[in-house]
Amino acid sequence: MICPECGREMRLFKEESIESFKGSQVRLSYDVYRCDECGNSYVDARSLDEAWKKIWDNYEKTNCIPSPADLRKARENLNLTQEEIALLMGRTKSLVSKLEDGSRALSDKLLESYTNYIMPGGEDFLSFVNAAAVQGRISPDDRDRIVGKTSIGNESRLSLRERMIIEAHGNTETLLNGFKVFSGRTLSAVVGRFLSEIGPLDHMKLFKLLFYSDSLSFERRGMSITGLRYIANHYGPTPVEYEDVVSYLKEAGVVEEGRKPFVIVKGTATTDHLPAEEEEIIETIVKRYGFLTSKKLSSLSHEEPCWKETGEKKVIRYCKGMIGNQSRLNEQMNGPDS
Repeated sequence: MICPECGREMRLFKEESIESFKGSQVRLSYDVYRCDECGNSYVDARSLDEAWKKIWDNYEKTNCIPSPADLRKARENLNLTQEEIALLMGRTKSLVSKLEDGSRALSDKLLESYTNYIMPGGEDFLSFVNAAAVQGRISPDDRDRIVGKTSIGNESRLSLRERMIIEAHGNTETLLNGFKVFSGRTLSAVVGRFLSEIGPLDHMKLFKLLFYSDSLSFERRGMSITGLRYIANHYGPTPVEYEDVVSYLKEAGVVEEGRKPFVIVKGTATTDHLPAEEEEIIETIVKRYGFLTSKKLSSLSHEEPCWKETGEKKVIRYCKGMIGNQSRLNEQMNGPDS
């Protein structure tokens, strides 16, 4: 670069500075051109933009900030237009469009609306629509039209227990259920496979195997297998309303009570085959975790990023990097109780 003051060639240096970002101190590394002749220096704007982008990308990854594609998918899952989402939030269609194409970042207020109401869908979203009507952002007619388009509350030919689970885990595809609505037949197939490969399971071990199956599936495919939501429980990730999950499996004949309390064995019901990619994931989970005790699995799950970053009794959000690398598993494998 030529110095605009004296016309001499400038030298390139790498500089760092400490800046404030989202209430924390971050270190920026960027290029600076300096003139040895006249002493002028100029920050390379492109490298500074890239440095800030790395900071922002790391923040989004660490905090599981939804991507523009996630925002679009959440809206499409609700069968709503950009105009309708904008109306509910009291914003413009242009802003929603920019959020979905990545040209605008989510503000804290909009992030709250998306993560707490729009992306979870179901009753969470319904409460958001009702609040918009009460606050006068939408008319009663708009409220009825939007709710009607989303089909929230529609019932199908499912068992009462399965409808209860769907109500608790979400009847639309969101980050909370791994972009998959709960399927009793799929859950039955997964649990049946675990019992066939591993043998009797206590509740804790079953829940952890399900969690790792859904997490690995989300890592590989961007969606869970079962559609279950998990809470950050004291003993690690546990399905929401887990008693209903176990009761469903018993009522479907997939599992039966074992001789010891809270231990289940394979039932008499025949379960479906899983798609090949899901079969491969379950096979991986059985090989990685099937030999571990419940206590080891619980301890291992406490080290996962998603469990550490979620408040106790809060629902864990599916995101890339929600489970850690193989090193902690290797430690478990070499432990005395494995």
